[in-house]
Amino acid sequence: MTPDHETLVHQKKVVRLQPPHRLDLLGGVGFQRQIAAIEPERGSLWLVDMAHVEFIDSAGRLALVKTLRLAQTHDCRLLICNLPPSIKIIFELTQLDQIFELVDSTELADVNRSSSDALSKTAAPIAA
Repeated sequence: MTPDHETLVHQKKVVRLQPPHRLDLLGGVGFQRQIAAIEPERGSLWLVDMAHVEFIDSAGRLALVKTLRLAQTHDCRLLICNLPPSIKIIFELTQLDQIFELVDSTELADVNRSSSDALSKTAAPIAA
């Protein structure tokens, strides 16, 4: 672990979330349980790693939107990283790429190397 990464971790709590391979109704329920276990800390960074997600449907997308709303409620920043190409296309077609803050592995490395200001792009708030 680099000193810069340690600085980031000490400045803000980083919560890594790993959705299931299938983010559908059943997978979404499990993912929501994972979210419910978080004790939100104001200003923390929630990192949703989608690297292993092979399928997502409307229920899975809704679970992600609920997660974003919860993060915003607690003044937390939510990043979605490592979107597989097939899932990224779904995000683009449904315009979720306009709502969520999506980062690739290069940008994620920047987050780990520098302060939380490395990514200045802010996701649009979702109306309740």
